[in-house]
Amino acid sequence: MKVKVEEILFWVLLGLAILLLILRLGGSPSFEAILAALVGAIGLLWKEFSDFKGEVMEFMGKVKERLKMKNL
Repeated sequence: MKVKVEEILFWVLLGLAILLLILRLGGSPSFEAILAALVGAIGLLWKEFSDFKGEVMEFMGKVKERLKMKNL
């Protein structure tokens, strides 16, 4: 299975956000840095799920067509 650049970026940004949140407990990073990492990760996740939604709709259309053919 081929790994996409977007998948790697998502996990890096999510890891960065978690790391920044943990460091925030000690008072280090700013909320802006945490928000930037989270927005980046959520943006990539949103893009991935919007593609997934299209794939699911296409699959459901194929299933409906096959069921119609089977019932005829």
